[in-house]
Amino acid sequence: MKRDTFSFPVDDHAIIADLITKFAKRGIVLNKSEVVRAGLHVLNAMNASGLREAAGAIDEVKVGRPTAVE
Repeated sequence: MKRDTFSFPVDDHAIIADLITKFAKRGIVLNKSEVVRAGLHVLNAMNASGLREAAGAIDEVKVGRPTAVE
């Protein structure tokens, strides 16, 4: 395993929490890391068109550590 840290926009954290709840309602218990990893596998399986669409659906995040929580 490799430990890494990064920041997410608040709205993306809400999406992760929503996904954890959706999985739990179906009897699947996942933590944040597992949700992100599942998303990586889904992205990896996409074709170029799907990747472009997925990339276009997210906001660009400023690189670096945030100085305050918004």
